[in-house]
Amino acid sequence: TLDTFVGGENKLSYSENFGQWDLTAVSRTADSSVTDPFGGTGAYKLNETAGSSFHFASETLTIGAGAHTFSCYMKAGERTTGSLMLTQAGNFGAVFNLSAGSVSSVTGTGNTASIEAVGTDGWYRCAIHNTGSANIEDFVRIGVQNGAMGGYVGEANKGIYIFGAQLNTDSLKTYQATTG
Repeated sequence: TLDTFVGGENKLSYSENFGQWDLTAVSRTADSSVTDPFGGTGAYKLNETAGSSFHFASETLTIGAGAHTFSCYMKAGERTTGSLMLTQAGNFGAVFNLSAGSVSSVTGTGNTASIEAVGTDGWYRCAIHNTGSANIEDFVRIGVQNGAMGGYVGEANKGIYIFGAQLNTDSLKTYQATTG
C-alpha cells in the first residue's frame, strides 16, 4: 500500500498545522469534529471563497531538480474533488475524486498521481509524483476542486477536509509529521 513505503522524510515545515500555510481564495479552519485519518482531531476544513479565482493553500520552499512526491490526506466535504500541485513549470498537477477514490486527471511534464483509501470513513492519501528532470517550482499547493491549478467561480463555505501534507524525495514514503 502507499503507506508502507520505507522512509520517514518530510521537507514541509508544517505538515499538520495548515494555519501556517499561505491562502489564495480559501479559508481554513481546524475542525476537531472530524476525525483525522489516524483517529485524532487534527483535520482542517479548506473552504473556497466566493468569486472567480484559484482556490488553494500553499507552502513555499526550495525543491530543485530530482524526483519528488507531494501527498496529502483528503476527505470530501461539500466538494467531492481536491487537487495537488507539484510542477516543473506552469499550473500543473492532479485532481482527485474524493467520492469515487480515483485520480480524475494529471497534467504536467513528469507527473503521475495515485490515491488510496485510508480507513473506512472517507479519507484518502492523494499523491503526485514528479520525475524532476528539470527544477520543480519552489512551492506546493492543496486545492479545493481543481483550484490548485486553475480558476473557477467558488461558493463560500464549500470545501474539503485535509490533513498531513508531505513532500519527500523520490517515491511516496511513510507519513512523517513536522512542526516547523
